[in-house]
Amino acid sequence: MILLFEICLAGVLAAVLLFISPLLRAKQATLPVLLISQVEAQAHTNSRSAGLSQARLAALLARLKTTGFTPLLPRDLARSPQVQHPVLLLFTGGYQSFFTDVYPLLEKYQAKAAVALSAGLIGQYNAWQSAQKGPWQNLLTAAQIQQLQRSNRVEFVSSTLDGTAANGEDTENISWKLLENKTRLQQLYKLKPLALYFPFENPQRPAVLQTARNHFSLLIGNQPGNNLLPLSADKLLCVFPVTHRTCLRRLMWKMARR
Repeated sequence: MILLFEICLAGVLAAVLLFISPLLRAKQATLPVLLISQVEAQAHTNSRSAGLSQARLAALLARLKTTGFTPLLPRDLARSPQVQHPVLLLFTGGYQSFFTDVYPLLEKYQAKAAVALSAGLIGQYNAWQSAQKGPWQNLLTAAQIQQLQRSNRVEFVSSTLDGTAANGEDTENISWKLLENKTRLQQLYKLKPLALYFPFENPQRPAVLQTARNHFSLLIGNQPGNNLLPLSADKLLCVFPVTHRTCLRRLMWKMARR
C-alpha cells in the first residue's frame, strides 16, 4: 500500500514538474510584430478580406495603449530603447489607405508604424494581387511618402522591387530584388530603410539571408510565430498577422506571454 502511494506521489510530482518546467526556463526576449495589410474606412463586406476597417484599427491602437504596449519604429529598436513592452506595427503593401485612413489614427493615439514599400510600384497599384481577390488598390505616391517621412511617426521598410512572392525564383534574382529595392528607395526617394520585409515564406537560402543581413539591421518574415529571421542573437521577432477576424483580447494575451 505504501509502495503504491509512493508511486502515485512520484507520478503526480513528475506531472507537476513537466507542467511548470517551461516557466522555469530562461525566457528568450521576443519583439511582437503586428503585420497589417490594407485598412479601409468602412467595415468589411468581403469575409475573405485580410485587412482591417478603420474602426477596428482604432480599437487595436486603443487596446495597445491601455495594455502598456509602445509602438516603436525600426530606428528606435536599433537604439535598444528602455521600453517595457515594445511592439512593431508593420503595414504591408504600401497602400494609399495608409495615408488617408491610418495616419490620422496614429496621430490620435500617439503611435508609430512602419510601412513596407516596393520601389518599382510607388504611385501605381498593387499589381501583385489577382483581380479575383478584389479590385486593385492605389499605392502611396512619392509626395505622400515624403509627407509621412517628415512626420517622424512613420518609417519605411524595404521589400522586394515588385512586391511579389519570390519563393520559386533563383537565389541570385531574389538577392538582386532586395538590394535594388533598397537602392531605389535611397536614391529616388531619399529614404534610409534599416529593415527588410520578405513578402513570402522565410527563404531558407544561406546566400539570400547573408545578403539581407549584410544590408539590413532588422529582417521580418510573414509567417506567424517566432520569426526565422532574428533581429539579433538574443532577440527573436514573433509575428502576428492581424486581420478583421483577429480577436484583439486574445492577441494581447499572446503578446503578453512573449
